[in-house]
Amino acid sequence: MALAASLKNQQGQVGRCSKTAFDFYGNGNPDLQAEKSQQGSLGIAFMPHTNLRVSMDYWRVKIHDAIETVSDAAVLQNPNAHQGNFILNSSNNLAMYLPLTNIGEIVKSGIDLEAQWRTPSDWGRLGFHAQGTYMLNSKHSQATTSAYSSDLGRFNVDTGTVIPRFKSRMTASITQSEWTGSLSVNYVASYTDADINATNLETLKIETVSGRKVPSFTTWDATAHYAMTRQMDFRIAVLNIMNQEAPLSFAQTSKQIFGANTVNSNLWGRTIQIGMTVRF
Repeated sequence: MALAASLKNQQGQVGRCSKTAFDFYGNGNPDLQAEKSQQGSLGIAFMPHTNLRVSMDYWRVKIHDAIETVSDAAVLQNPNAHQGNFILNSSNNLAMYLPLTNIGEIVKSGIDLEAQWRTPSDWGRLGFHAQGTYMLNSKHSQATTSAYSSDLGRFNVDTGTVIPRFKSRMTASITQSEWTGSLSVNYVASYTDADINATNLETLKIETVSGRKVPSFTTWDATAHYAMTRQMDFRIAVLNIMNQEAPLSFAQTSKQIFGANTVNSNLWGRTIQIGMTVRF
């Protein structure tokens, strides 16, 4: 209320609070500076067998003057420190303004793991490919403070993000002269969800739920590719074969979607994709 009363429109009218949700506005920023980064990596790869290759890479990235928007949760949590992010909309109601800005630094590091195996057989060439990333660090520092806050395995209210500790994909395949088939499994590790205010059905009181664990998310995909001629091929894919539902999560990545994180899971259930390529 105090913030709304401190703002006036062009006609000098004092702002007010809406009885519904906030309007959000954002745009570019002509004062943006280019991001600067420091990157480094160190890797090792070896072939214990002619048909087997294994590699491991450590990487680290540090970004200065990172271009992002301040999260709406951070603004609401400390409105006095973000008074410049509040404006009045066309109805003279309090709204939130979240433009792109250069916000502090981002530091990320992790280990990429990969294994690839293939061998000929009577049924065709058999193959197996596995890759995954184990995150060691993921933290941000806002422009208004020198302290870092982490979003690794836990929702970060300052950035509105969460990075699972581990992600992987494993694929088994078989290839013949004209066709290829594969089966893949995708895995995203669990993480600690964002805090949420909810009504306790026993007491009918609003309580803050903290420390809730979002379960890991696993899906299976199958694909097939058939080369009918040199100029024409056909492919079909069945994604999320088991029709796995995205886990409930309040670490949202979109204002239009509530109760799901569309970066670390998929709202689509079982999906069939069919395609054909013709070369002239």
